[in-house]
Amino acid sequence: MRNRLAILLGTALALVVFITYVGVIRNDLVWDDAWLTTKNPYVQTLRGAPTLFAKDTWSVTAAGEASDLYRPMMMVSFLANRVLLGNTPASYHIGNLVLHLGASLLLFRLLYVLLGDGRPWLPWIVALFFAVAPLGSEPVAWISARDNSLGAIFALTALLANRHATWRMQVTTLAMMALALLTKESFVALPILLVAEDTLVLGRPLKTEWRKALALLAILALFFVVRLAVRVPSASLVAGKVTALLASFLYLAATYAVLAVVPRDLEACRPYAPLGVPLSIAVVLAIAAVSAILFVACRRDPAARRPRMAAFGWMWFLAALAPSSLTGPYLGLVGDRYAYFPLMGLCVVLAAGLDALRVRTSHWPASVPVGVSCVLLAAIAACVRTSRERVGEWRDEDTLFHATLAREPDNFYALYRLGARAAQDGNWEQARGMLDRSLAIEPRSYRTHDALCFLDLNVGRLREAQAECKDSLFLHAVNPRAWVNLASTYLRARAWPACIDAATRAVDIKPQYAEAHYLRAVCLANAGHIPEAIDENRVALGIDPTHSGALSLASQMRAREVAP
Repeated sequence: MRNRLAILLGTALALVVFITYVGVIRNDLVWDDAWLTTKNPYVQTLRGAPTLFAKDTWSVTAAGEASDLYRPMMMVSFLANRVLLGNTPASYHIGNLVLHLGASLLLFRLLYVLLGDGRPWLPWIVALFFAVAPLGSEPVAWISARDNSLGAIFALTALLANRHATWRMQVTTLAMMALALLTKESFVALPILLVAEDTLVLGRPLKTEWRKALALLAILALFFVVRLAVRVPSASLVAGKVTALLASFLYLAATYAVLAVVPRDLEACRPYAPLGVPLSIAVVLAIAAVSAILFVACRRDPAARRPRMAAFGWMWFLAALAPSSLTGPYLGLVGDRYAYFPLMGLCVVLAAGLDALRVRTSHWPASVPVGVSCVLLAAIAACVRTSRERVGEWRDEDTLFHATLAREPDNFYALYRLGARAAQDGNWEQARGMLDRSLAIEPRSYRTHDALCFLDLNVGRLREAQAECKDSLFLHAVNPRAWVNLASTYLRARAWPACIDAATRAVDIKPQYAEAHYLRAVCLANAGHIPEAIDENRVALGIDPTHSGALSLASQMRAREVAP
């Protein structure tokens, strides 16, 4: 009977998730989506799968640029989408919706077994809260953020399998951990959660689990070896940045804890602003206080299930949050997607707390639990409404960033994105206003300097364009677009050696960049290096046979009887 009820509740959860997020299927591609999916030549057929594991993530996209990311399982999921449902935005949005539903159902199952009293109502309510929580909506609304939900599915499966001591389930645990790591590097926290589940929840002594602990460490070490083999850095990302990472961790902990309760001002591109010293101390004291309370509760009654479950959930939140601390110092931006897996830890704490409340109030009048249930359902209804609105904001890129500016008029990244798009469309005055505002707010944004370089280049301000490109490259020297823009300014100024050098730098960073090869060919030809120019232009056409500049250059060379 209870299993039937659990199945019915799972079906109801799926229905609510569908009602909440069905609108996402009508949304367009946003931000990085096209590079990863519809334009990506590496996810067309199953033959491309080995390549997805052999290179870093952005090298196997349509952008073809090196990155510090290695997420082959996410890329494989895009390949599966394309093979099964076609190469359309709706296909990939359906995939995200299905993955989020799978993660929510697995959380429901985990909470059900953690509570262990055979009553599915309470874990269902908490899992339903997670499923529709606005803070967790970004991995549903944004195709490129599906690594969070896909990785969570592997992590939850590992935690569920770990509860069983059979060798098959233990092997499954290790395999799921490996898949989670290959989905997103932030799941390096999963071994900590598996050990915490053993000690806090299952009561297994560490001395009896040493073989599994060694296996977890071996998989973790192998993961870093694979990253090294595909030339993706690991240790260098955290070396010498302890203070900055701690500040970022405290910022994320405070921000996500508040947004989980009061989901206002949700942002995909929230500017990172470290907390001041007084507030940082307050957050440290709050984390220490909660940890101490849970520690004392566990020590007071080692056999009590709820304090250990709450301590497990609290450790989950903190451990899952730690790897995302890199985003603040490196990107200068923090999105809500990084809260997806840590939010599950808070849901474990919430389930333990509600279960303790249920026991304490069991002798109270029936109106009390009814009232609590009504409050929870009202909160869930509010979450559904907010998440539906959030999905609407992700309809397309303009809608997303205009919604950001409506909430935060000084969001430098939204101003940059809209200004860059206006420049691409030739709306020079509109672009200038937005980009100048963006740069005034965040002078160290290399992206904004690059967009201003493009703008000045196209309105004939070559000296200003060169200065903006150089400022962009001073802040971020491995941006191939900035090198191409700089090469274009030198081309207009007829400075052939400088143009050749800038275009070569772009090619070195991004070998499959047709525009860079074309610019290098033009400048080589004007510098008198005709054979090299012919070869370079052929490379450009090999990458993009429709490149208008390269086609025109080839035609000119043929007309002059230079080409063979």
